[in-house]
Amino acid sequence: MKLLLIILLLSSTATMASEGCWPLLKTEANKINERDGYQESMGGQVYVLNGEVGYWPGITVDANIDNWAEDLQRSIQYGPQLITFGNQEDPQKTILEMFRQDLAEDCVLPKDNYKSLQSILKELMDEGAFCPENKLVSRPMLGRWKHYKRITRDAVKSGRFQDECQSVAIQDDLDRDEETSPIPVLNNEDAAAREQ
Repeated sequence: MKLLLIILLLSSTATMASEGCWPLLKTEANKINERDGYQESMGGQVYVLNGEVGYWPGITVDANIDNWAEDLQRSIQYGPQLITFGNQEDPQKTILEMFRQDLAEDCVLPKDNYKSLQSILKELMDEGAFCPENKLVSRPMLGRWKHYKRITRDAVKSGRFQDECQSVAIQDDLDRDEETSPIPVLNNEDAAAREQ
């Protein structure tokens, strides 16, 4: 019986490790939703029909709450949704911009196109780089984002993801062929005319 439990534990751990950080983030997102989540009605309005006044309650939707785990996972999987109610900024776009700015010195990414950045982050998520020892980073004093950004920057600096980073604008020209052109020769009359 003990052997069976050990085998099940090892297999579940191996499965979780092979799936990267996605299951851990999903679990964390569910915890945050259970703790802080609530619903709100949207689109309710008064109407008049056949002389009778009525009220249509609209629809009930999940309220926007600060769920960093869900926002991180969705930003990597789907990118910015750009559908927010009111003046609230899209948190998924904010997360991706934060990573992009941190990588700007070492990896120039296409502007307003997050696919390359998502590809980098997805690979790191798949291999479990964001959850060392199968544990999500707790919120330290300086914040978990510093940890995630450091891992991403170190991976780029080490030479990974070269195909995702755009080349720099100015490159060395060591491999370029020089075009030879004859140097104009001035005769003595032309030289004398120029001196005057």
